[in-house]
Amino acid sequence: MNVRLGIVVLATGALALGMLAPGAVNATPPSTTSSAEKPSGKAMVNIDGGTAYAVRKSKGVYRVAIPEGAEINWMGDVEGKGTRVGTFRPKAFVAAWERMGHRDGSRASTTVTWKNAGDKVETFRQVTVDAPRINAKGQITFVVTTIGKLALPAKMQNFSLNIGIASGPAPRAFTVFGPDIYFDSTKTAYVYANATDVSTGWVYFALNTDSNLCKQGGYPLVGTSTVKITAPIPCGNFTVNPMMKDGKTQSTVSLAPPSPTASSTALGQISGAFSVTPASQPSAIFDIKQILMTYTKGGGAPTGSGSTAS
Repeated sequence: MNVRLGIVVLATGALALGMLAPGAVNATPPSTTSSAEKPSGKAMVNIDGGTAYAVRKSKGVYRVAIPEGAEINWMGDVEGKGTRVGTFRPKAFVAAWERMGHRDGSRASTTVTWKNAGDKVETFRQVTVDAPRINAKGQITFVVTTIGKLALPAKMQNFSLNIGIASGPAPRAFTVFGPDIYFDSTKTAYVYANATDVSTGWVYFALNTDSNLCKQGGYPLVGTSTVKITAPIPCGNFTVNPMMKDGKTQSTVSLAPPSPTASSTALGQISGAFSVTPASQPSAIFDIKQILMTYTKGGGAPTGSGSTAS
């Protein structure tokens, strides 16, 4: 995007002036989804619920079984109806894998999250997924490769898997930009993040138009931080909601910088956990939990992360 460098300069000035996130919390309506419809092509997928198990195949590579009964939600275009939200059964999801633009051997950029008993916060991990299959128990299984060859626990409670659209890596230096994570296959509305240095970042909701930003100024993040999305954000054919689908959990964006004592290859990340509603289905709510970008302490963009440095 040729507007981004200008946005970084403006954003840095806004941060120096102490810009704050907006105020009052607005509730979102309950969600209704359709299991009869199918996306006509590319779609985002959120698989949520239960306890997942990971079997290590090699360093950073796992076979992960999706919990039985997990809800498989998709958001994508349906011919003649615009952007829709719906659900898949496990076999229908695997059957739709290629139709959604994926191929075996071409791994999809994905975020997995979990919160085991005793954990104070939810863990986000950036991975790629490949080769969905149905096992003898009727569960979906994936080959999961973690970015940076980080470990996954054998057991992941309160599990979710969030499949987005991947893009390619690039050279080393701050500012590091995350990929454009589109809400629809026509690539109109999207979210992206950047890291201006090792402990400072920004999250933006935007459109592919001259006006570009859906929320002027974006969300500033400094150090280990979480910022709440406290008001609806109209964004083209979508609204970013202040609450998640459950109506209880606040929508947020977060920064987890690498440790000051870590090596230059240690990873930092900016993540988002928020919901969106398409204008073509105003009663539907779709949860998006994704690592928006990953970067190294030295200013690099890890291979396969989708982030780019400039």
